[in-house]
Amino acid sequence: VRKDTRVAGGATNGLCSDTDGHLYWPIQRILYNEPSGDEVLLFARRIGTGGKKWQSVNHSLEPMRLRERFGPPPADGQPGIHESHEPDIFPPEGSPSHQPCFSSERLAEIMAKDAADYFDGKLEGKPYGPAPGLDAYPIVPNDAYGFCTCERCTSSYKAYAQPSTPGAFGSGDYSDNFFGFLNRVAKKLAQTHPDKHIATLAYEGYFWPPKNFK
Repeated sequence: VRKDTRVAGGATNGLCSDTDGHLYWPIQRILYNEPSGDEVLLFARRIGTGGKKWQSVNHSLEPMRLRERFGPPPADGQPGIHESHEPDIFPPEGSPSHQPCFSSERLAEIMAKDAADYFDGKLEGKPYGPAPGLDAYPIVPNDAYGFCTCERCTSSYKAYAQPSTPGAFGSGDYSDNFFGFLNRVAKKLAQTHPDKHIATLAYEGYFWPPKNFK
């Protein structure tokens, strides 16, 4: 591998940055056993990096603008992108959480419909939604934890022992909650689009597998 060769889009594939071809997050270096820059680039070529548009999977809920679409109607009477008021899909009022409520059945229905609309081309031209042309519909929580504090959600959180490896900040505390939600969305999408898929990440509090199901 030539040292002056770079991987386009490297910063979005979890392997290297666009400009210097090395792993810069501690957890990346741990997972790949402290590889050199040349080893990272060689690995990227061996796995065919660049063949799929996975870069748009990262933290995909924010672009869906759920608060603007399903929060309280605008006070000024201007509808904007507001669709309906769905308080059940958000944490309790006054909660510091910045994630939606992943125990909400209504949220699963909304996300399954958004996914179906995406594959049917109905999100094109909307001021929200994933990038066009993806092979799978991305559903990934917002960054920086902040999971829902409602009773339904908190009863599903399963504390794991914190990993002792320095820099490995992920846990599985919220894995049952989030992946249970994801399974409900996928089952609903399969009813209308059995040939389509959901894409997600294993990250932060949902980095480890769920405890209570595969």
